[in-house]
Amino acid sequence: MPGPLLPARLAFAADGTPYSEQYGDVYHSAEGGAAQARHVFLGGNGLPARWQGAPRFTILETGFGLGLNFLAAWQAWRDDSRR
Repeated sequence: MPGPLLPARLAFAADGTPYSEQYGDVYHSAEGGAAQARHVFLGGNGLPARWQGAPRFTILETGFGLGLNFLAAWQAWRDDSRR
């Protein structure tokens, strides 16, 4: 039987990158979370090109985390005159 879920404790590397010592998980690249969200989330999903000209567009994000993907998408949507 699996053990209980243990929440990660936030730690920071010398360069300021947040990570979990317990799980060895890096929360965003050393270049910054916002840059990573733009590259991985927006770029990987083809946004904003996919919502341009659409009467309605929905994004479903199951792991909210720090909210950086949401903020990057919101900024891109606000900046897009063809939304």
